[in-house]
Amino acid sequence: MSHAGLELADVHKRYHAVQAVRGVSLTVGQGEFFSLLGPSGCGKTTTLRMIAGFAQPSSGRIVLDGQDITALPPEKRNLGMVFQNYAIFPHMRVFDNIAFGLQVRKGESASTAQKVKASLEQVGLAGYEDRYPRQLSGGEQQRVALARALVVEPKLLLLDEPLSALDKRLREEMKYWIKDLQSRLGITTVYVTHDQSEAMTLSDRIAVMNKGRVEQLGPPREIYEQPATRFVSGFIGESNMLEGRVTALEGQQAVVALGDTQVRARVLRPVQVGQSVTVMVRPENVVLGAAAGTLAWPAPIGQIIGEIYQGAIIRYEIQLPGNVKLIAESHNTSEREVFPVRANVPAGWSADSGVVLIE
Repeated sequence: MSHAGLELADVHKRYHAVQAVRGVSLTVGQGEFFSLLGPSGCGKTTTLRMIAGFAQPSSGRIVLDGQDITALPPEKRNLGMVFQNYAIFPHMRVFDNIAFGLQVRKGESASTAQKVKASLEQVGLAGYEDRYPRQLSGGEQQRVALARALVVEPKLLLLDEPLSALDKRLREEMKYWIKDLQSRLGITTVYVTHDQSEAMTLSDRIAVMNKGRVEQLGPPREIYEQPATRFVSGFIGESNMLEGRVTALEGQQAVVALGDTQVRARVLRPVQVGQSVTVMVRPENVVLGAAAGTLAWPAPIGQIIGEIYQGAIIRYEIQLPGNVKLIAESHNTSEREVFPVRANVPAGWSADSGVVLIE
């Protein structure tokens, strides 16, 4: 199977008065699993459709394996695509569904049978050739769709929300199965999803899209721990977003006043004393009680005003001085410190786990 790198250079797409995609530039390395992540209407599916050739960019270039494919029709791009609703033919056997792409490309019948068999083995469905889609589970239908995409030995595999039609248990199962398959095949993959868990689990890198633009591009850990904007912070995981004003700068950290409370956080972009900013801190990074005494800066005293038991996690709502509210999550282990509602406890975080956001 041939693998390729993909490049989008300043790609725009306009539909009459609507600017669906605004200047998207990115590269996908050979063998990389790359996700386009964002809410409905952010431009991710339009971007995928332009890569596939189902939509033409208003401007910009799309290059695959060194070849400009911007103007090529879909059938000339040598891509494999898996759609949200699988798009397998209900009246055809599994064999005929998978062979369809080869037949469109005028493949020889002898090699077609061999390739279909090999493709079914790749997706763990050996022996399913004579079954019909109605005889398959949702996960098996999804694997048939993948086999049909892979049988043509594409340079690039495109997946458009492929798990959204499955129930939660099957989504989780298929998520890891797809990751393992892509890793074994080493095929360059672009995956579209609105589900942050899917993107974080599957991807080597993620482009977070909003209003037609890429707001941040990077590995999952970087996007989660160092979000570039308020939107990225809010869309990826849960965050405490604390509005304040910078009162001092100390190296790569800022001291921020949140009303009557002084906190510290990491500075990723230049800020000035007196500037209004948002401090982002993840609930799992909030430290409560005696453990807060080990922090490098004094943790403010807050009051526990709510507790929610979630099995493995205990979720606390804390009110800091100046009516600043904070969410903390604590792992439910035998060693954990217990905090009853209305208790006053230190509540803080290491300065490196808080991030100053300015947009």
